[in-house]
Amino acid sequence: GLPGLPRPDVVHAHDWHAALTPLLLRAAGVEDVKSVLTIHNLAFQGHAPVEDAARLGLPPPFCGEAGALAWGRLNLMKAGIRYADRITTVSHRYAREILTPEFGWV
Repeated sequence: GLPGLPRPDVVHAHDWHAALTPLLLRAAGVEDVKSVLTIHNLAFQGHAPVEDAARLGLPPPFCGEAGALAWGRLNLMKAGIRYADRITTVSHRYAREILTPEFGWV
């Protein structure tokens, strides 16, 4: 944690910009702080070359297909979805929309 601040119970990450947070908590072995990822716009997922993994602080075990890797690139949104304790969206309607082929993951 940060000096002088209490350790949080929950960290809430919003969209791909902060989606690595759940992965980084897990990689650091932090089990007592839970994470929530809120998806605002699944169309923007935050892609990066695999070569950027070390610079982003991603340990190798978290960089494969079971982790942040998708279609040969790092996908920050996938990492957040994979490692967050809970996933929310900006509305019930959007939650339903992103489960469809037209607006969803695949």
